[in-house]
Amino acid sequence: MECDPATVRRWIGRCNTGGVDALADLPGPGRPRLGSARLTERITALLQRPGPWTVPRLHRHLGRPRLSHRTLYRRVRQVAVWRRPALIARGDRARAGKVAAITRRLRALPLSTVVWVADETHVHLLPHIRAGWTLPTHRPHIPTPGKK
Repeated sequence: MECDPATVRRWIGRCNTGGVDALADLPGPGRPRLGSARLTERITALLQRPGPWTVPRLHRHLGRPRLSHRTLYRRVRQVAVWRRPALIARGDRARAGKVAAITRRLRALPLSTVVWVADETHVHLLPHIRAGWTLPTHRPHIPTPGKK
């Protein structure tokens, strides 16, 4: 059975004293796990919804289960990662041609020419992005101007 002889002797002794029913595993040492068996499923379901998820916010949305934030943190770490979402704008396919055209026009100007440039993006239009819990298989959806 590829077991240590002491283990086999212990099983034989348990079987002789209590019968076949005594061979069932005994409860392990330590305190039982806090939170229901469904807690991990509920955490996963919440993290699939968009939002900046933090441990206190998860605790509140889970109905304030009877466990500490530290214990909830350990349960969340089993299914999620803490990261800052990447806010990446999709690139313009014609970018290289546009940059080349701008460069040609700038090189054609006299050397003493002053060029004023204004960027049409405005930082305050973008949402405040902070780190939060996300599922490893999901990237958070960050709405930006011009996207639906």
